[in-house]
Amino acid sequence: MGAESIWDRPYEQILWYPWFKMTACWYDFYIKVLVYHMLPAVFLDLMMRVAGMKPMIFKVQRKIFIANVVLFHFVSHTWQFLNDRTMALEKAIEDDRDKEDFGFSSFLHMPKRQVYEYFRDSKVGTAKYLFKEKCDFVRNRKNIWRLYVVDRIFWTAFYGAILWYLFVRLDTLSVLWNSLCNYVERLE
Repeated sequence: MGAESIWDRPYEQILWYPWFKMTACWYDFYIKVLVYHMLPAVFLDLMMRVAGMKPMIFKVQRKIFIANVVLFHFVSHTWQFLNDRTMALEKAIEDDRDKEDFGFSSFLHMPKRQVYEYFRDSKVGTAKYLFKEKCDFVRNRKNIWRLYVVDRIFWTAFYGAILWYLFVRLDTLSVLWNSLCNYVERLE
């Protein structure tokens, strides 16, 4: 739902193409926070300092990381709440009009499309009233497309450079081939 809303109602002021990767491994999470959040934040803060602006991105990323660590237990477990009294209260409402106004069981079984529309509209409200954006979604979609292309090019170049360094610069393939040949010769 979140990935779909990136393209449907993108925000105006974003620095990088957002993407999501869930992980259950703490070490994987920590490494990704360092590589994808903290290092770019340090780089952008340095660029802001060179431009004469106040650096703030690292501080924001640090607060987000701390909030994630604090909330980890609550978001990584399934919670079940007993609400027998609440359900009995709704059953006690007899008038259909009152059920329509004060009942809530219809929200428990909403179609997925309605839930998506609710979150999409909430995102529009967030952009408009909290971020003070103009909500020009056509222009924002072009911007998110550009950021997507830049993101794909960057990560392709990044992993390509790592592979080049491993296989060309360190000559890994020839070392592996020679090791395999020596092993086969010893078997004969």
